Formats: sequence, C-alpha cells, structure tokens
Amino acid sequence: MAFLHHPLPIYPSVWFANHPMMKPGVILAKPGATDTVDSAAHRLLQATTGTGPKISVKDIAVFLRLVLAQDRVQLKDDWVSFGTTIGRAGDFVSPLSLLNISDEPCNTDGIVQTNFHVEKQNVMLAILYVTGGFALAEEDPKHSSKINAKIEKYGGRWNSLTNFSRSVDCSAFRNPELKKLFAAMDMFYFKFPEAAYCESRVGTQRLRFEGCGGLEALKLALELLDVPMEMFASWCIVPSMVLELRSLMYGSHEEIDKSDSYLPYCMPLRLTTNSPYTINKSQNIYGLAHAVGCAFNEPSSANARRFPGTSGSSVAEGAIRILGEAARFKNEAAEAQGGKSATESKAQPPKSRSEILERWAAISNPRRGTVGELVKNYYESAKNILE
Repeated sequence: MAFLHHPLPIYPSVWFANHPMMKPGVILAKPGATDTVDSAAHRLLQATTGTGPKISVKDIAVFLRLVLAQDRVQLKDDWVSFGTTIGRAGDFVSPLSLLNISDEPCNTDGIVQTNFHVEKQNVMLAILYVTGGFALAEEDPKHSSKINAKIEKYGGRWNSLTNFSRSVDCSAFRNPELKKLFAAMDMFYFKFPEAAYCESRVGTQRLRFEGCGGLEALKLALELLDVPMEMFASWCIVPSMVLELRSLMYGSHEEIDKSDSYLPYCMPLRLTTNSPYTINKSQNIYGLAHAVGCAFNEPSSANARRFPGTSGSSVAEGAIRILGEAARFKNEAAEAQGGKSATESKAQPPKSRSEILERWAAISNPRRGTVGELVKNYYESAKNILE
C-alpha cells in the first residue's frame, strides 16, 4: 500500500540514548557573582542581533535562575520536579539540555526539511515565554501588566508569547526542541494545582484533560475504527503510554510522573494544533477524526462542521495514515481472538490510499463548510496521484 508513513515522536529517553555525551543529571548553571538579570538578558539579546557570542545553554540557565529568583519562585523543589517531569523517573534532567540552539534549518519532526530557521530571536522569545509563565504562576492574573512590562523590556510581547506557535518564523509546531520545552512547562504547572497558570494562559479555560481535544479525537477514532485502544496507542504513541491513556479516557486528571507521559507529543500526528487542551482549540483534531469517519460512511462525520482555517491537506493525510493502519489493527485483533473477529458486522477499513480516496469521492453533494466537503475537495486534488 502506498500510505504515507511518518516517524514516531522522539522522547527524552530516546534523545539521550542518541546523544551519549549528554547525560541525564544535568545541573542548571549558577549565576556568577557579577551576573544580574539585566546583564544576562543583554548577553542573550546581543546574540539575537549577531553582535555577541552564540547563545549557550549555560547562558539561558543563568538567565532563568536570575529571573526565577527575582520572582521568588522556589527553585529547589519546583525546578527539580520540572526537570524530572520530562526526564527519566528519579533522575534530574534539565529540559534546557534538550534545546539545540543553532541557525540550522529546522526539521518538521523529520517529515519534511523546511526553509525555516531556528532564529536566535525566536529562542529568546521562548525563554521569555517560560519566564513570563513562571512569574504569572506566582502572581494574581490581574497583575499581568507587570509581567508585560518586563517582557517588553527584553524585546518581546506577551501576545506573541502566548500565541507562540502562530507568531514566529519557526514555530513550536515545526521545532520539536522548543515544543518539548513548552510541553514540559505545561506539565510542570499542571503538576502543581496551586499554580494560577491554568487560568492565566490564553486559550486554557479548564483543567488540561477536561474536554481535551486529543482525547476526544482518540475516542472518536477508536469508535470509528472499532479497534482496542492498546493497539492504537502502541502504534501512534508508545507502548508505555497505554495504561495512562486508558485512565485518562475515563475522566482522570492526574499527570503520571514518567518520561513518556504527555499528550502534546502527538503533534507529529496532527493530534494537537495551537492548544493541546480543548477541542475548540484543536480544530485539526476534530477534522481528522471526522475525515476517518467519512471513509466509514458515517453521515455525522460527512455533515460535521469544518472549522475555519482547518488544514485540509494535513487532516486528510493524517486520516489516510490512520486508515492505512486500521486493517492491520483488525487483523491483529482477530488473531488475538483465535481468528474470530468481534467486529465483522462493522464496516471494514479501506486497504489502500486509492480506496480511501474513492470512499471520499462517493460523498454526494456535501454541504458547504463540512468535513465531507473537505475530504471530497482533497480527493479532487489528489485523484491523479498514483499509488
């Protein structure tokens, strides 16, 4: 079959295995006797304009420590927990060690080489995003003007930080290193319920797994494919997340403190977009699940409203990828049951890319602005592509 296959997300434990010189247990660099917030910020800003030396992880760590200390954040306990959240259980791993700060073209999760660059200014915005978030966690949200003033002093704007994935040349969506940092920050805040971050972050109105778009999409895709969650998770995420996903699907809001435990790492599968938390902020998730449903002749999917701005190509390609695995899932399920499939009455998944396109093409007179129209239009643009 000529399905598109993309690599799985890379997790911290895998990253360290691939970079043996970078050992878990990194200790954040401490400021020198003469370092101040202003001097550290000036050093970073010089690098962004090309008038100073290249930014190092040590420079960022010094800047973070100074800002966090200034904002009276307790470093000893909270920062270690922040590190272990994305590291291996029991080991302290600085998420900053996962950053590869350079001007090399960034790769979209190994899928397509782009012309985008990891600009140093974007790295600075990422640092400001992090420090601004820490400060907001300690401040009443109504005092955000104080945080705005600090961020503007160092060359950033709060709106550009809270909407980072839409505001920079090489967005978090395209830069897996920055994505890991942002994911880790969100994990950190939701591990500590007393933090005000869940109210202060733009677009996050609920606890992170309440109404989560990623989980809603998984539920719908599983219903449409009629496959066990364990099989789906073992393919599209990692086996160690299976039990966690099962618990989350039934209403749990607890974060499991282990390395492979955060849903936004599903970004390469288009399971999250600008916000990983709510279905309303994850429009591609909604479209993806219903594009799968269209191939199973589900009227509710064909008539589902398409959100404005939903990426037709990424939703369609994502659905093709999931559908390409559905037949294998069902075969494995049948083998596990001694050759008897409990899903024989269900519509069978398509076995090739062309069959998927044919099913989408068969949607008659789709309403304007629906997912049915999206996949039918995709068929019109892709029908001449050979398998």
